[in-house]
Amino acid sequence: MEPDPVGHAADCEGDLRARHELQVPLHGRRRGQSLTAAQLAFKACLNGGRSTAEHPAVPLTPDAIARDSRECQQAGCFAVHVHPRDSEGQETLVADTCEAVVRAVREACPGLLLGFSTRAAIEPDWERRLRLIRSWRVRPDFVSVNYWESHPLDLSRALGELGIGVEAGLSGPADAQSLLASGLQPQRVLVEISEPQP
Repeated sequence: MEPDPVGHAADCEGDLRARHELQVPLHGRRRGQSLTAAQLAFKACLNGGRSTAEHPAVPLTPDAIARDSRECQQAGCFAVHVHPRDSEGQETLVADTCEAVVRAVREACPGLLLGFSTRAAIEPDWERRLRLIRSWRVRPDFVSVNYWESHPLDLSRALGELGIGVEAGLSGPADAQSLLASGLQPQRVLVEISEPQP
């Protein structure tokens, strides 16, 4: 397979399929015992806080996000995480934009789980962020909630009431302790480790 010149997700397809066995030690497995690709779960994060100034192939529109989501699904991903963008390319939680992304991805990728970011950089006021999320008529399967930001437990509980899965973003022991003490059971835990630049 020839590499995609602009860096779409398709260029990882060959890598994922070629590595049908990985040497990954897991709890309950002997060191060096193979883990097949069928036992792995890949989630692709398509755009994050990135812009097309950083790379021209960063997907920002619903159609571009759906296209790249399809390529990721074909490469073996079970889910994608995206930051919806408004017409100016700014991250947003506004219903019309978020719903357009959900519809485009669901049409292009049946069965693929879709998640959004709810980071404070999108909307600093956590109550307004929650009001925006509650206004979604068509919802993603899950959203990420950063536990180092304001009111993560309130957001997580409200999301559960709305039937939206939570991916708890943890950046250190205090976040993990907060999650454990809450009794909440997120769908997944996302650990973000930051290291200083060398």
